[in-house]
Amino acid sequence: MGNNCDGQVDEGFCPNVTNLSARAKLTKVSLLWTHVGADSYNVYRKTNGGVYELIANTTSTYSTYLDAGVTIGTTYYYMVKSVCQGVEGGASNEVTITPAAR
Repeated sequence: MGNNCDGQVDEGFCPNVTNLSARAKLTKVSLLWTHVGADSYNVYRKTNGGVYELIANTTSTYSTYLDAGVTIGTTYYYMVKSVCQGVEGGASNEVTITPAAR
């Protein structure tokens, strides 16, 4: 058995999203990440004890998403995956945020 690397880049490769961060203001959470050249991005969210659910697919060239459907006092977990030519990349770092009334 050997390695058959021919030096060609795999066109199905989609780089992982990096530097995911979140900010909350009342019932909105703003997500920001580093653009990795993907065609689009899948945004996932879960709450304590839950499983991740896809909440959005964005083609934002600014690599941002505004989640306007959150509840004050509930803890949310987010991750983002890049999508290239219909293939989803690996998960970003996870961010945790609890919107508060201020």
